[in-house]
This record gives sequence, C-alpha cells and structure tokens, in this order.
Amino acid sequence: MKKIFTLILFLFLLSNLYANMNRQTKKYIRNNYASFENHIYLIFFN
Repeated sequence: MKKIFTLILFLFLLSNLYANMNRQTKKYIRNNYASFENHIYLIFFN
C-alpha cells in the first residue's frame, strides 16, 4: 500500500514541475497524466 501512495505522490510532484512548461506541452501532459492516473486506479482500486 505504501508503494502506491509513494507513486501517486511522485506523480503529483512531477506534474507540478511540468507547470513550468509552455501551454501546448502542458495540455498534452495533463491529458496523458489523467489517463495514467485512471490506469492506476483501475489496477489498485478495482
């Protein structure tokens, strides 16, 4: 369980770093991050 929360926290911190990028790149990353986050939920919380 601890690994899961560590991974989610890491992804959250990583997404904050991406906030410094330009708008188009940030939009692309946000879409992929959301799909990846949903993938994590499907694996661990289903």
